[in-house]
Amino acid sequence: SYKTNITLYPNPATDKITITNNEPSKEATISIFNIQGKLMLSEKFKEQNTIELNISKFAEGIYILKIQVENEIENKKLVIQ
Repeated sequence: SYKTNITLYPNPATDKITITNNEPSKEATISIFNIQGKLMLSEKFKEQNTIELNISKFAEGIYILKIQVENEIENKKLVIQ
């Protein structure tokens, strides 16, 4: 299956994460959900290939990072410690 060209680091993370979009011509939306499915944060890439997200206010635990690039969706597990 198709995988979006997105990398996420560090993971596990503590206070911030960097997300790199290796196809900056395509608009991407990044959403972070907690394990209960509540949307915690949502951010759009607009023709840029790196964004930093501040997650210092997030509680420790496992989150789902949902990446949508055009019609493709990929989920990554994000651990915050």
